[in-house]
Amino acid sequence: MDLEAFKTYQGFRLLSLAHDFVSQWQTFQATEAQKTISIPVTKNTFPPNVNVDLNVDPVDIQQIYSLSKDGSLTEVTSLFEIGPPDPQGDPPAFTLTANKRFKKAEVETLLVFISFTGQLAT
Repeated sequence: MDLEAFKTYQGFRLLSLAHDFVSQWQTFQATEAQKTISIPVTKNTFPPNVNVDLNVDPVDIQQIYSLSKDGSLTEVTSLFEIGPPDPQGDPPAFTLTANKRFKKAEVETLLVFISFTGQLAT
């Protein structure tokens, strides 16, 4: 049996922007005019035993949820334009741009559900 087939790993990660990216979140929330937030993609984004190469391996934002200050959870993916990470960036980062219908003053955090594929470290 060829063990190479078992080295590819597909996974998911849920990121809380207010907790995982504090400074970016505070900048995003600082003024109503700020509509864009960058989410850096570093090796710490993924499990330590998975190597992800952004030049080769797919990393995608699947869904975005808004956790409001009253505790309600709402799917808001359609309210954002999602820019893919530039593998040449330092670090590479997704860019999320909110449209006019997104009411960020009511939001405690955004929860971003990403999928990724990588190679298990040997």
